[in-house]
Amino acid sequence: MFNNFSLKDYPWLFDLYKKIIFSGKIKNKNFNLIIHSFYKSNVNNLVLYLSKWILCTNLKFNKCCNSCCNCKLFKKKKNPNFYYLKCKKDLVPNIDDIKRINLNLLNNLSYINLQKVVYISNFNLLSSLCFNSLLKIIEEYPYKIIFIFSCFNMFNIPSTIISRCQYYKIFPPKEKNIIIWLNKYFSLNKNIEVITSIRLSNNSPLLTIYLLKKMWVYRLNFLNKLNNLFNMNFLDILNLLDNNFLNYNLDWLLFLFSDIIKYLLGINKYIVNLDSIVLIDFYSKKISIKNIFVIVNKLFIFIHDLNNVVYINKNIYLYDLSFFLYSKVNNL
Repeated sequence: MFNNFSLKDYPWLFDLYKKIIFSGKIKNKNFNLIIHSFYKSNVNNLVLYLSKWILCTNLKFNKCCNSCCNCKLFKKKKNPNFYYLKCKKDLVPNIDDIKRINLNLLNNLSYINLQKVVYISNFNLLSSLCFNSLLKIIEEYPYKIIFIFSCFNMFNIPSTIISRCQYYKIFPPKEKNIIIWLNKYFSLNKNIEVITSIRLSNNSPLLTIYLLKKMWVYRLNFLNKLNNLFNMNFLDILNLLDNNFLNYNLDWLLFLFSDIIKYLLGINKYIVNLDSIVLIDFYSKKISIKNIFVIVNKLFIFIHDLNNVVYINKNIYLYDLSFFLYSKVNNL
């Protein structure tokens, strides 16, 4: 979580940071925070700056002093008043991890009178038992504690938790603002590749940079292979999809077939793959509109299940999807 990072370099975070700290509520007792991000936005670093500001004991003109004990400990990445509980899809905290918050931070007698911050990322992945245990800590603990939660969706979070938090969203920047930011820090020219990468990344500036720097050549190679999709059997399609970049492959396929629908409906200004109009036109003439809609629906379901179902059998799903694509592409 900790890295060399200047918040001012990321305006979509810095604007929200200023909004929160100038709200006048964040240092109140029992103030808790939910930050909802719709895309990869470096929300962890925003929380780091907020936590440092909260714990600073000598704020100067609403800025961290960088000289008090808490600021120095943050710099050394060893602040005992800050506790970070990391959630991942493959490593979701259990009830014991929630109880360990008390042991590791809240019952630390040496710092018991100081403000404390508990941060839980990907908050929506917690189980109902974890939510209930956490709610008990939020309601009953007598010391000055601020809980900060980040999440990419709000569906699994109980209303009892939401009602006890201030809620903020990190919205994706506008396309023109991302282009300005890219030109400022990465000297990229405004061209079809940059705009396409922005749209493929759902207006996430950080994902845009990653796509352009790391994945662009692979994407072009993937699209080039799709030119021969009509000559592939379902095992060829399976081999094309099933690799270390499966999630990217599925997303790119979904964007491509969605663009075909836009192209057929005449709404070209919303097309994502601006650099693949020739391929989109070719597919629109080869595949029936009915099958294109069915393929898009199937890809939506597959991507959702792959990202949200814990014990999914990926191999069976991939076999099914590959055969499905083979049959629909060939209008069977």
